[in-house]
Amino acid sequence: MKNLGYLLWGVSLLINQQVYATQPGCTWQGEEVKLGDSIWVEDPVIVANSKNELKQKGYDDATIQKTIKHCDWCGFRVECVAEIALNENATQAGDIVSQVKGVMVLNRYSRDFYSHLKSQ
Repeated sequence: MKNLGYLLWGVSLLINQQVYATQPGCTWQGEEVKLGDSIWVEDPVIVANSKNELKQKGYDDATIQKTIKHCDWCGFRVECVAEIALNENATQAGDIVSQVKGVMVLNRYSRDFYSHLKSQ
């Protein structure tokens, strides 16, 4: 009986992995981003402005490059989440929601940073 439990658990795990693997993810610059994963997207305008500011403050090119490489204000963290559609005529539990596709959205901290940038 114990072995049957492990067998059923293993089968359900495989089914869940296959379902998750077939869900549509996101794409960024030709690369697939799986649902639930996040990526760092550097903003070229912020990078250019930051380089100019650092140069005006007298920093050398090596220090500027190092600073830009590690800056957390030079871009945005975005994550791939499921976009859903609502079915008002659902007749079974759970059918009211269906996944349409994966979409990229700003994470919470990047939303705050984006709002700050746009409010200036």
